[in-house]
This record gives sequence, C-alpha cells and structure tokens, in this order.
Amino acid sequence: MGQPLRMLLVEDSELDAELLLRELRRGGYDVRAQRVASAEAMTKALAEQTWDIVVSDYVMPGFSGIEALQLFHDQGLDVPFLVVSGHIGEEIAVAAMQAGADDFLSKPIDEIALLARVRSLSRLRLILDELRSRALRSSKLGIGDPFAGATADNGTGGRIMLVDDSPSS
Repeated sequence: MGQPLRMLLVEDSELDAELLLRELRRGGYDVRAQRVASAEAMTKALAEQTWDIVVSDYVMPGFSGIEALQLFHDQGLDVPFLVVSGHIGEEIAVAAMQAGADDFLSKPIDEIALLARVRSLSRLRLILDELRSRALRSSKLGIGDPFAGATADNGTGGRIMLVDDSPSS
C-alpha cells in the first residue's frame, strides 16, 4: 500500500483526471480522489471532506482554475493548491501563483515533475502543520509564539519551496 493522498481534482476531462491519478499511483501514492467540474460541486466537496491537496485545471468550460482558487481561498483552507493546464504559459503561471496557487504544471504532465511537486507540497503541509502545532502548545504553556519573529513585516506575500535532491526520494 502506498502513501495515502486525499486529492480534490478540479478537472472537466475524465481522461486527464485518469492520467493524473494513474501517474500518482505509479509513483507510490494511494490516491483517494474526487473529481469536480463546477463551483457548486467544489464547494460541496470542500465542506464534506478534508483534503491533502487540491489540483485544478486552469481552463474549463464554465469554471476556471482562477475561480476555483478564489473559491478555495474564500473557504479559508490551508491545503496545497496545484494548477495544471495545457494552455498555461509563463504569464498565466505567474498570475496563478500571485492569486495564491502553490505551484503549477503544464499538460501533458511529466510524471517526474508531478511526483516532485506533490511530494514537495505534501512535505510543506506537514512542516506547516507541525509549526502550527508547536505554536499552539507554546501558547497553552504561556511561552508565546516562538515563530512570531520569523516573519518579516506582516508575514504576507511569502512563499516557500522545498526541494529534496537526495537520491532516496
């Protein structure tokens, strides 16, 4: 059994969804995915389950990746959001990242790039969850937030990218 991964997949193409899921399973993930293609279905899925990652196509009829990203942020969730598209150029990728996406991939999806992004975003989530847990425990002990000084200004606008270049990954 592989590493569990609960993925909300915002994708209008069943074929593209199956290809992405196949690559993740071949890469060692035990993927539990739900595919949605509308704002209503995405809102319902976000409310009904906790997700490890959201992967969204950028161009879909009636619902765009940017709209999905906005809906996602409106929910106040803190889960990695990956944008994929066959129509994504550098300008669109930058716009998606500025809108709050954690990363992007171009279609056709390269298996190695997909696995590296998902692995990095999953590790980032684990690290952030651990930092939040430590801050909460510190607060309960009356120590204060040990990470308060780690952010510059108001802490907005920052991005972290983790790269694991060890041969065992």
